Amino acid sequence: MRSRRIRSASAGRKTWGSRARSYRGVERYEHARTQLERVRRELGLNSREEEPVKPIRLPSEYARLFGEGRAASLEQGVAAAIERAQGMTDDELLRATATSSTIPDLDRRAAGRTIRLEREHAHHKEAAQKQAARATELEARSATLRRRDRRERDQLRCDAALHRQHAERHASDVERIELELQRLQAAGRHPDQWLQRHGAELVAQLAAAAELEHRRDRKIALELERAVIRPPERLRDVIGERPAAGTKLVEDWERLARRIERHRLTYEFHVDHDGSLGPDPSQIRKDQRVAYEEQRRALAEDVGLYRESLGLRPLRETYDIARGDEHAVGRCL
Repeated sequence: MRSRRIRSASAGRKTWGSRARSYRGVERYEHARTQLERVRRELGLNSREEEPVKPIRLPSEYARLFGEGRAASLEQGVAAAIERAQGMTDDELLRATATSSTIPDLDRRAAGRTIRLEREHAHHKEAAQKQAARATELEARSATLRRRDRRERDQLRCDAALHRQHAERHASDVERIELELQRLQAAGRHPDQWLQRHGAELVAQLAAAAELEHRRDRKIALELERAVIRPPERLRDVIGERPAAGTKLVEDWERLARRIERHRLTYEFHVDHDGSLGPDPSQIRKDQRVAYEEQRRALAEDVGLYRESLGLRPLRETYDIARGDEHAVGRCL
């Protein structure tokens, strides 16, 4: 019995040892696969499957201008037009997005009024149907009651009559709104009429803009991988040389390097003129300023922490951005 226990224990140790070796083998395999992927990207070979096409999502402005239903139809039209946009050159796409000026031609006041009227129309129509259904239900219940339940029957009939009155009021509101929508159409101010004239042009413009954004995202992704494989001097000046060993150190360096490069490529600033993390937020477009300032400050703080973890002195630029201390120059490089 004792020998059996010893054999089972030794078998268990072999099992755990084999698992540990298999885990180490998986780590070595993953490391080798990562290195192979980097080399293939450097050589321009794409070993990964094509990225799935992102669903088209129009800005919320279109839902406000045309309503959710029309905006959804526009999204479907753009998705269908993407294939044609994929065959266009960058110059053709730029011309398609720059020459169109259809949105300013829209009668926004009439479009807003149409959307409000359509929402009211749907509300009153639904309310009229519910009130009529309730009245029918009460009338049916009253018909099942006998003479001795006359009081309850009369009350049900009275309630049913009130619901009928409410249904008629809602129905009259539906008719009134329909007349107002007809007046907008007669005046040529209905957004459906605008879409009939300019819808195809707008869809082509949105498809071209979506394809340009997709190409820009792919270009940025490629630039990020190149920066990680062959770090440029501007990157090494900020976070130092790429660590030669240590999985955690390498991962931290690569993550920070990608963030710095994505920040530069997204806001398209020049390091020599604007600094490693970009110019003052006042120099950035107003609609991008808030996001830019938050990213810039977060990057500066993380760069400072990374350099501190390696025992490197803080950079003046990142220190000033993170701390907002213009008098800290003497304490930095």
